Amino acid sequence: MTWNFEVVQMGTPGNWPVNYVDSLVLDSAGDPHIVYYDSTDDNTDRLVYGARDGDDWTLETIETLDNISPYSALALDLSDAPHVCYFNETALVHAWDEGGGDWQREVVGTYEGRYLSGAFDPSGDLHLVYYNSTMGQRGLRYAVWDGSVWTDEEVVPDANQLFSSLVVGDDGAVHIAYINGKTGNLMYRLKEGSSWLSETVAEGMGTYYEESPGYTSIALDGNGMPAISCYNLDGGTLRYAWQEDGTWQYEDVATAKYPGYLGDRASLAFDGKGLPAIAFTVENESDEEEATVIYAVKNDETWSFARVCEGGRKGSGGSPDLAMAADGSPRLSCRTGPHDSIEYIWPVPELFAANFTANVTYGHAPLAVHFIDESTGGPDTWFWEFGDGESAIDQHPEYLYTLAGVYDISLTISGASDEKTLVQEGYVTVLPRANFSVNVTSGTAPLAVLFTDESTGEPDSWAWDFGDGNVSADPEWLHVYEEVGNYSVSLTVARGDLQNTTVLAEEIVVLAKPTTEPTTEPTTEPTTEPTTEPTTEPTTEPPSPPSSGGGDGGGDRSYAYDTAGSLKAGENVTFTFDRGAISAITFTAGERIEGIMVTVEPVGDGPLDFDGPVYQYIEATLSYVEEDALLGTTFFFDIPKNWLAAEGLGPGDIVLWHYDDEKWQPLLTELVRESDGRAYYRAHSPGFSHFAIAEGKGMTLLVVESAASAGEVIEETTETPVDEVTTPVSSETTMPETDTTALPPTTAQPSPAGFAALIVSLVLVVLVLRRR
Repeated sequence: MTWNFEVVQMGTPGNWPVNYVDSLVLDSAGDPHIVYYDSTDDNTDRLVYGARDGDDWTLETIETLDNISPYSALALDLSDAPHVCYFNETALVHAWDEGGGDWQREVVGTYEGRYLSGAFDPSGDLHLVYYNSTMGQRGLRYAVWDGSVWTDEEVVPDANQLFSSLVVGDDGAVHIAYINGKTGNLMYRLKEGSSWLSETVAEGMGTYYEESPGYTSIALDGNGMPAISCYNLDGGTLRYAWQEDGTWQYEDVATAKYPGYLGDRASLAFDGKGLPAIAFTVENESDEEEATVIYAVKNDETWSFARVCEGGRKGSGGSPDLAMAADGSPRLSCRTGPHDSIEYIWPVPELFAANFTANVTYGHAPLAVHFIDESTGGPDTWFWEFGDGESAIDQHPEYLYTLAGVYDISLTISGASDEKTLVQEGYVTVLPRANFSVNVTSGTAPLAVLFTDESTGEPDSWAWDFGDGNVSADPEWLHVYEEVGNYSVSLTVARGDLQNTTVLAEEIVVLAKPTTEPTTEPTTEPTTEPTTEPTTEPTTEPPSPPSSGGGDGGGDRSYAYDTAGSLKAGENVTFTFDRGAISAITFTAGERIEGIMVTVEPVGDGPLDFDGPVYQYIEATLSYVEEDALLGTTFFFDIPKNWLAAEGLGPGDIVLWHYDDEKWQPLLTELVRESDGRAYYRAHSPGFSHFAIAEGKGMTLLVVESAASAGEVIEETTETPVDEVTTPVSSETTMPETDTTALPPTTAQPSPAGFAALIVSLVLVVLVLRRR
C-alpha cells in the first residue's frame, strides 16, 4: 500500500506543532476536520481547528493560551458543524463554530483534566469522557450536552483512571474504555439508560506508577459490538480486544510500544469490509529516537502491516488518529518527521486488477491446490475457472485435481463499476501417479501373477516391464513366470505427454518346485490302498467324516468329500470327487498330518458375480488342518467342449478363479489334454474357498498338444451336446462324469472302505484304553 501526504501545518524542527494528540473526523461528504495544538511559537500555544474543502485547508485559532493542556476532542454534529472540547488552564471548555470562524465557548466544569474523548449520538446529544485530575476530586467522569445544558457525573470515583476513549452506538448506548492505573487492567463500561455495566477486558496492561500503556481506542464493528486497541506495556506489544459471545477475547497484534513514554496512541476503526484496522507507532529501526507510523488490518485471522511514514520524535510518537471514509478506505492524521509537521494521509487508490497465486502448481494426481486472490482495487465478487470445466466463487478457493493434465486458470473479479479477468495459461500441471497391485509376490514356478493398475490421474497408456524380458501395454495383465528367480517390475503410465513411472518395492520371487511334486501322468485307476499301514494304536485319533457319507459319495447329497490320515511330511496325496466339475485335488503334506478331509460342493452362485461366462461355481472346504500344512495344491477339472463352443470359447480360454481378498483372482491353469469331447485342466491354488470355472480369454497354458489352439472356437458336429451343462451354473446333484484317467497316481490314498475300517478300529482302541 502506498500513501498520499498533505501538510496541514509545517512545523519547526525541534518544536512540536501537535502536542501528543490530534483529533481527526470525516464529515458526511468525506472531507477531513482536525484539531491540534500549535507549539511552533516558543511563547504562545494555540488550539487550532482545520478543515479541508476540496484541495485547500482552512485553519482557525480557537484559543491562544500559555502552557495550554495537550488534550482535546473533536466531534461533528448532525449538520457537520464542528464542536471542540478541551482543557485550558482552569476548566473543561466546550467550543463550537457558528460560521465564519466565530467560535463560541462555554465552561463544562472547573476541572483540570486529561484524556478527552467525545462523540454525538443519533439524537444530536454530545457525550464526553475524561479523567478529572483536580486535587481531591480525581476520578473518571462522564458528561452529556443536550444542545443547551450539560449534565456531568462521576463514573469511577478513584484516582488514576486513565487513557479513556468513547464511542456511541446507533442505538444511543455509550461505550467507554480506560485503564485502571492502579491495577493496570484494561476496563470497559457500558451505559444503557441510567446504569453502568463494568467489565475487565484484560489484566496487567501496565500501571501509571511504573509504565503507562498509552491511550485506549474503542470502536464498534458492523454488528454494534465493541472492540478496543491499546498498548500492553507488560508484554511490550500492541493488543487488540473484542467481545464475542458475551465475553472478551484479546490477542497481541505486534511488538510495538517503546516503553517509558506517556501519550502514545493506537487508533482503532473498522474498514469497509468490516475488518479491524489500527494505526499505531513503533520504534524506528534506523533511529531509536524516532517513531514510525504503521497501519495494520486483520483479514482471515491474520494481521497485515503497511508502513505509513516516519512519525517524528519518539515520545510524541506521531500520535496517529484513524478514520474511515465512506468507501471503507483509511484516513490518518499524525505528526511526521523530519519537520515535525502535522499531515493528513490517505492511501493511493489501487488499480482495479485481477491477480492470484497458488500454494502449489505442479504435482501428481490427486493434487489439492489452494488458490489465493491477490487482486487489487477492492473487488466484491470472484469467479474462478479451473480449466477442467469446474468453477468456484470463493475468494480463496481450494480445488482438487483428479485428472492428469495442464490447466489454464481464469479469475474474473468485479466491483461497483468495473470487471477484470486474468487468465494464466498452463498454470497448473497435474501428473499421473503410477501405482499397481499384485495378487501374489512369491511362489513356485510356473508362477501366475495378476498385475492390476491402480494409478491416479486417469492415464490413457500403460507400459509394463515384468523383469524377465516380457512387456505389456494393457492396464491389467496376468503374467506367468516360467523360470526361477527374483524379478523387478516397473509400470510407466501416461496421459498425453505427461507420464510417471513406479517400480515394485518388493521383487517377484519365483521358487523352484518342491522335490515331492506329484506326477502328472494319469493312471487308469488311482491307488485305493495307502502305502503305509496305520499303527494299531495311533497317538492321535483321526477325524470322522460327516455322517452323510464320504469317499466317492452316494445318496442324494450335492457335495463330495474325501479323507486321509497318518500322512508324513513330503507325502503326495490325491483326493477324488464325483460331485461337480472338479474331479481330483492333489497336494503334498508339508508336515505330519494325523487326519484331513476335503469337501467339494457345486453351488448356484459365488460370493461375487463373475463378469463373463461361468461353467460352474464351487465351494471347496478344508477340515482338521490349516492350509499352510499343505504344499503344491492342484485342482483337476474338466468341461465339455460343446459348452465352450456355445460360449464362443476355445480350450485355451478357461481359468479356475479363486475368490480371495473380496475379488476373483485367476489361478495358473493348464490344459492337460482333450478327449471324448471334453477338455481336461489342472490349476494351482494357494488355498481353499470359493472357486469359479469361467472364461479367461487366452490365459490358459497349453502344456500338451491340443486339438485346438488357445482362443479358437471349437465346432463339433459329431458329438451330441451334453445335457447336464445346459444350465452351467448349478448346484444340482447330477454333474458331468469324471474321467479319472487325467489324474496323477496316488501314493497314500486309502479306499473309502479301508478308511472307514481304520476309523472304527481307532475308536475301539480308544474305548478299550479308557476302560482301563
